[in-house]
Amino acid sequence: MPSTISIITAIIGLFCVLVLLLALVFLGVNDSRLKARLQQGGAVVEGTVLDRKRAYVPSATMRFTLTYRYSYEGATHEYTQNVRRSLYEAAYPGQRIAVRCLPEDPAIVRIADDLL
Repeated sequence: MPSTISIITAIIGLFCVLVLLLALVFLGVNDSRLKARLQQGGAVVEGTVLDRKRAYVPSATMRFTLTYRYSYEGATHEYTQNVRRSLYEAAYPGQRIAVRCLPEDPAIVRIADDLL
């Protein structure tokens, strides 16, 4: 028969897994909403790729990121974004790219091609 401690440990473990799953669903929904907001009301501006990186993620695939700089209404911003492999492979430092930012909060930005 399982001890009280092992039962409590199992319950706590299941609770943690449930919280993690809910957080992942919430983040996915928020990302979809953000992309929709950028598509509908985002301002398209020119950005410049500063850097690109790829990293191995344990027990997953590779993660590809691009860091870029853009200006909106006189303020310069930098952002590092996870991108799909094809976008990573096509980009190089110094390349000009189109990005969409929210006029009410220009720090919220995504590469325009990555919104498709």
